[in-house]
Amino acid sequence: MIPLPPGEPPPAAPVVPTPNSIKLEQVEDGITVVFNFDGDGSIGWTARFVQMPTLRGTDSPVSIVSSCVLQIDVTNVDTGDAWTDSGPMRIWPGSAGSPIAEALSYPSSDGVAQTFVGIRSDAAAVTVESSFDRFVTTIAAS
Repeated sequence: MIPLPPGEPPPAAPVVPTPNSIKLEQVEDGITVVFNFDGDGSIGWTARFVQMPTLRGTDSPVSIVSSCVLQIDVTNVDTGDAWTDSGPMRIWPGSAGSPIAEALSYPSSDGVAQTFVGIRSDAAAVTVESSFDRFVTTIAAS
């Protein structure tokens, strides 16, 4: 930390991307989880299958419909107060034939927002892509 001269205002906090929507979109060969962001900055991510989903930094289990769960962690983001009052954002696919049973998106904690995707099949194909303003995970049942 660099000391400031008396009366000097502190530097502005860094601006980080803010998720403005998370939605499920039907595509030809499956369903896509789309994360859209506002703001500037680099976004990092990891996506992996987990046997026992837990919230970051806790041992609290995540209750989700499915035995096959894809955990998506998006880093260097701030969800602000958007989801903290109501808990996780629950997203339903809208179709019984969807490879996704449900998705739960949790507010950011220390710059990491977590989304858990319950997949109906344990043999689903998953692809991930990112672009300037969105992050996409496509899940297709095999």
